[in-house]
Amino acid sequence: MGAISRLEVVPYPGGVPVPDSLAGHGQVFINNLPGAASHSGTGVFSPELQQLIGTTMPLVDDLSQHHHIQHRPVQLFYANPSESLIHNTQKLLKLLQWLQGSDHILVPFSTNHSLIFHTLRQVVPCARGMQLEDVSLFYIGAAANRNPLQAISSSCDMAFYFLHNPDLD
Repeated sequence: MGAISRLEVVPYPGGVPVPDSLAGHGQVFINNLPGAASHSGTGVFSPELQQLIGTTMPLVDDLSQHHHIQHRPVQLFYANPSESLIHNTQKLLKLLQWLQGSDHILVPFSTNHSLIFHTLRQVVPCARGMQLEDVSLFYIGAAANRNPLQAISSSCDMAFYFLHNPDLD
């Protein structure tokens, strides 16, 4: 038996599968989960996180279907406002290292969109040398963040997809 391919959707070692009841379908993983539980189930997710996932995933589904990439696994990255920028950056960098050569969709999300921007900005020097050309970065949020996040995505060779959420302007 050969090595397991990432195409078989092996979750990132720090990622937790998101239950279908929250994600709407399989192949969705959350990374940088508060409490870093190693098991799945909605009990692991706070009510705030459940609501955030519940409002994010239908938009991710719409965006991925519009661009014909709905078959790809989704890696949600929670930019955790209760953790430091350094902590969030280290966790995102580890995830990006694991995503090299994969065709996953990366969706950073948080209640703090400034933290998303700064976390992504911090990983750029290391991520520039990674093989991320098949990874797609989805950003659902404020229009003001579109151009800077698109520049970050481009500098790391990731495809960038944006969906404006007027509630965040």
